[in-house]
Amino acid sequence: MQKVAIFLLTLLIHVSFLTKANEGYLGISIKPYELDLKQGLRIINVFDDGAALVSGIKENDFIFQVNGYNVTSPTELKNIIQQFQWGDEVVLTYIRDGVLSTKVVVLGHQKKVKTYEILKTDKLGNIENWYFKDNTTIVFEEGKPVSITKKIDGVKETLELANYQDYERLPQKFLDLSDKLFIIEKTKEDQLSRNSSANSIVVIKEIVSVETPTNIIESISYDEFKVFPNPNNGVFDVRLKANDLDDKLMWTVYDLQGRNILNGVEENNNGTFEKHITLDNIASGTYLFYIKSGNQRISQQFIVE
Repeated sequence: MQKVAIFLLTLLIHVSFLTKANEGYLGISIKPYELDLKQGLRIINVFDDGAALVSGIKENDFIFQVNGYNVTSPTELKNIIQQFQWGDEVVLTYIRDGVLSTKVVVLGHQKKVKTYEILKTDKLGNIENWYFKDNTTIVFEEGKPVSITKKIDGVKETLELANYQDYERLPQKFLDLSDKLFIIEKTKEDQLSRNSSANSIVVIKEIVSVETPTNIIESISYDEFKVFPNPNNGVFDVRLKANDLDDKLMWTVYDLQGRNILNGVEENNNGTFEKHITLDNIASGTYLFYIKSGNQRISQQFIVE
């Protein structure tokens, strides 16, 4: 049967979802699990861009409590974590190699915009090949995905999908499969709506932040709070003016993964916190300045250029 190449025109689709501002991010893939008659969650993957990796959480750790609350499903864990913001601390209770442990994890920040581009598709009978710009190929047979192939550091790696129907247990390097299947579905919908098989698609999957206060940690009520200049080159000032602050204020600079870059303790000067910060040899990017006063906290993002 003759092979038909379908080259693509350009179409841009924005897909938006709502999330909380600065919503905290652990960076793990999990599934429900039972260990020693305990119901909890087994970690399948620890992502490269998350706070869990920085904090030493590992694959196969069995988590059953977060901040003292039992978690037995991915939804329960998500409902707790999403109430915290980037830079907030959570306490994980888990079992590793039969040993019960607890760990304080500073939540990181998840990248909110991802862009994927399809280069072309081709068909041969009931086989479809979808080629992406990032050296990924997804093969469909009779309308169902059967394999994903990636070229990583010049080496091709292929994963057969027959044993990965829930996609929660995928190896980390293939975790964008769900996004790419979503993009293919949107491409096909567009083809059908326009009665055309010759089109290109660039999909930007964008998550739009909305300002929603955390439900668990009380925010500091302030008269003034700013990081300036912003953006900066790693040298900047912070000023907070607020009532009812503790005598001592803890402050921390975090990066996107929840790493503690710099921290200290300052005296409350009649309701004013002022600090000149110099971050040496700091990479450009987005950071968080976090101030804690007792059970209250406040934070602000800033950019280092």
